[in-house]
Amino acid sequence: MRSVGLMIFALALLTFEGSLLAFVHVEFFRPDLILILVVFVALKSEPVAGSVNVFLLGLIADSFAGIHTGVLTGAYLMIWTLVRIAKSFFLPQQKTVQLVLVFVCSLMILAYVQLLWPSLGIRQGGFWEIGGRGVLLALVNTLLTVPIWSFAGKIVGESELKRRTIFLETR
Repeated sequence: MRSVGLMIFALALLTFEGSLLAFVHVEFFRPDLILILVVFVALKSEPVAGSVNVFLLGLIADSFAGIHTGVLTGAYLMIWTLVRIAKSFFLPQQKTVQLVLVFVCSLMILAYVQLLWPSLGIRQGGFWEIGGRGVLLALVNTLLTVPIWSFAGKIVGESELKRRTIFLETR
């Protein structure tokens, strides 16, 4: 049930993102809200459930982006795997580590798409530059992490899980 709530939240985020950016008319700048959810899932979920959730998030993002199916799905699964590996080396409970992971993952997905577009025969867009616009996009993704993760935590029931863990530790 938590996965269904997360997918509905992802659909709402993509709908909001598309309608808001169409209203504002910003062509080169589109924050990757699903990437923020992918990092959240990588840090908070179990391996099997997390990989299935990331796969479904990637399919949803592919369908909203209008590109070949599997492009963003593959990128998100790679990001999920790398965050799971980084989780074993760093302290993922620290907010600074979480925000740095979102920033680095934002730059990584931009690099992935930058390298992949020519092989698909798609002309590269201006906002896929890793330089100035890419860093700006990564910073905005990092700033959007806090509100998105707070809503995602409520959907997944993170506070309930923490209460259960504390209760089990005190017994």
